[in-house]
Amino acid sequence: MVLERAQPLLASNETNGNADELITLRAENERLQHKNEELRKRNFKILDDVAGLEKQLSCQVSPSSNKSPESGEVCG
Repeated sequence: MVLERAQPLLASNETNGNADELITLRAENERLQHKNEELRKRNFKILDDVAGLEKQLSCQVSPSSNKSPESGEVCG
């Protein structure tokens, strides 16, 4: 089996078309990375909110105890 060496992107005859496509793909990649970062931040906020609600609920379920059973933190 013989492997052929891949040519660089700009080595083809369609350098203008490829350059335009490359610019478009880079812009799309940047947009998607930004969107991904926003979604990641939203997910962390949701996880923090859920943790807070779990703590509140555990304090409401066992009001006779001043400590949350899982975390050992004082309910307040």
